[in-house]
Amino acid sequence: MAVLVGLLLAIVGILLVHSARAQPCSVSAPGSVQEWFPEPRNFVPPLFAPQPGFKIQGTGDRMVHHLHGLGGDGTSWNLVAARTSYGGAPNFPARRIPYSTPPTYYHNGSLADAALDAHAAVATAHQALGAPLGLLPANNLVVAHSLGGVVARKMDDLYRDSSAFQRQFGGIATFGSPHLGAVALYNASPNGLDLARPFVTEACAVLGHPEVVVYPSLPLLRWVPGLDPLLKQTVQSSCGTVGKVFTPFAARDFYRPITQDLLPWSTSIQNLHVQGSEVPIVAFYGVEEEPVFWRTAQSFFALDSLGVQQMTDPFNATDDQGLVNFAQRERDRFDALADAAADRALAYREAAHAWRLAIPLAIYYRKRAAQKEATAAALEAAERWYAHANGVYKTIVGAQEIHWLHDGWWCTCVNLQTGAVERSRAESPDDCEPSGGFEDCHATPRYVLRVFQYESDGMVLAHSAGNVNGAVLSVRLPKTNHQQMRNCTETKDKLRLLYNGQLSNAGFFALPVR
Repeated sequence: MAVLVGLLLAIVGILLVHSARAQPCSVSAPGSVQEWFPEPRNFVPPLFAPQPGFKIQGTGDRMVHHLHGLGGDGTSWNLVAARTSYGGAPNFPARRIPYSTPPTYYHNGSLADAALDAHAAVATAHQALGAPLGLLPANNLVVAHSLGGVVARKMDDLYRDSSAFQRQFGGIATFGSPHLGAVALYNASPNGLDLARPFVTEACAVLGHPEVVVYPSLPLLRWVPGLDPLLKQTVQSSCGTVGKVFTPFAARDFYRPITQDLLPWSTSIQNLHVQGSEVPIVAFYGVEEEPVFWRTAQSFFALDSLGVQQMTDPFNATDDQGLVNFAQRERDRFDALADAAADRALAYREAAHAWRLAIPLAIYYRKRAAQKEATAAALEAAERWYAHANGVYKTIVGAQEIHWLHDGWWCTCVNLQTGAVERSRAESPDDCEPSGGFEDCHATPRYVLRVFQYESDGMVLAHSAGNVNGAVLSVRLPKTNHQQMRNCTETKDKLRLLYNGQLSNAGFFALPVR
């Protein structure tokens, strides 16, 4: 049961961010063809115009303000921020940066409210630490994760009004920020399509079934009178609680008012895209390998519990294989158990038939067969859930879209003498003509199921995180999910290159070694 609870918490926690669930172009019609052809749609970064790489003025020191993402707070970046300023990490030298504790900004208002809150925090930090050193605020940088990158761009937009605001930074580096919006906030939210809750509820009902959880470990409980309905009622009650209470509660940070400004159709997102940027932006985007769901879940719950590893190197959130292995083992185990239960059910059916004249024995074997068939059905449902969870999750976050596409026509002809029916494919209705003794032909649309796969970090599509109007560079983080990119090896390597001035077109971000 502990494994089940842990798994359900993992499912609840990661149903957070990005892109829409596609609807069929047409209702499945007679003659439709269900062909499962995944078609990868890889993101190709746009070409960026060269930008000057220089610092405006000041000493060699600069401040770097780290902005957290949705559901995070100032502690999300604190280890990386501290090691960047002092001490460094293996293969990552410390830089000449006055250390400023990363701020926590407001989530319960609009994107503009968050930007105003973040502006006040970074302005205060610069006044306390940067100004005494003679640093100019516009020479500072922002490094931002997820929502933090959109907040930084909104701050940049505020600074267009120089009479009201003093600019606090001159460059932005974003990691997994949904620059083109995040439809999954709408998909998963109870106020939107509410796709997350059914996913969790199904997992609870299927994986929490007594035949899956209780009886394999404690088979004698199966014979306790009246216990099976009680267990099922308890599981269903728990599933309802998970679906209706725990899901919104666990993911409440991702349903806050600010999320309305992160939808692709929101005025805030559209205006930021149209207006571009006043400062150079480097957009880092993650591309996680399959299975995206289990890797994202692993990182989400392991990220803040690395303990001693992060004391040595804060960029240690790299391993995301644990839940992948667990899910495959569980799928294989349920598959084997279901086959064994089905074989036993068949054996009991055969025994019931063989002893059909001995009525008490026949009744006993039929009951055992029915029980084993129920066990097999429950185990098969659990195996199917593990098999399909990744695809369902990717649909919720927008990394997978399923469409019925019109693909030619079916030409159906009937031989009026024999009644024989012949059907063939035609490119147009005009090609549907009688031939070979077949008459009475008519054309019907032919639909084919197509599955489109998009690169993502498990929460944000690469197309959204790597596509910024005004950016000087987009940088791919391979095998990296949304949660990892705050402090994994890929982040360390890319930040080191950025601060070394080794990323083309991004010389403004170079920081001297301490």
